[in-house]
Amino acid sequence: MGAPRARGPVTAWAAAAADELAELVIPRACVGCGADTVSVCGHCLTGMATETITALPRYGTAAVTAAGSYTGVLRAALVAFKESGRKDLAPLLGLQLARAIITCLQEIPTPGGLVLLVPVPATPKARRARDGNHVAQLCEEAAQLLAADRLRVHTAELLTVRRHRDQVGFGARSRRRNVRGSHALDTRLTPRARHAVSQTTTILIDDICTTGATLAESARALRTGGILPCGTAVIALAPGSGSLER
Repeated sequence: MGAPRARGPVTAWAAAAADELAELVIPRACVGCGADTVSVCGHCLTGMATETITALPRYGTAAVTAAGSYTGVLRAALVAFKESGRKDLAPLLGLQLARAIITCLQEIPTPGGLVLLVPVPATPKARRARDGNHVAQLCEEAAQLLAADRLRVHTAELLTVRRHRDQVGFGARSRRRNVRGSHALDTRLTPRARHAVSQTTTILIDDICTTGATLAESARALRTGGILPCGTAVIALAPGSGSLER
């Protein structure tokens, strides 16, 4: 038996086309209650319409703004999108992220000009499993919505990450130790580009904030390159993540 053949551009295109076709023909079930034919039914969607939350995480020096708590339908949608390939949920999660970003921008003293969404980096293993950086994908969804509202918003993957263990199941201190020193500014970013980024309204983005350790590490990496995050936004805040500001 010969060695497995690498996926070339034609087979990669075919796989992508098959995924798109599946989105059209495979019946969907509500991620919240299981109702047929819809990604999220009206009843479950209403349950997601909560006020945004701002809190100071356990590990972090800056407040984090979230669209809601990591419970119920919002939690189910995030898990399904990340772990089960439910790409149909991307627009809904992008909308939730956009809500958090808007609140975050309202709390910045002097916002203006270009808003840059910087997703936390994904390990190579996570990229392979999820067909890229899923946080960056949700940033793109949010950016499109915000751009339609006449905001100048772009996504920029500025950070890289060295290999570290998956955070799932770790306690607060273990999470902090696991990611410490693991993020870095992309070496392809020139001094001129770093300066240009530093002049924008930079918002650090993650999908979930549990202890704030990952966000704190990303913020540290940005600061080493002279880029000061103006705010932090996530889709969901895990219960007990930190002290609520409001």
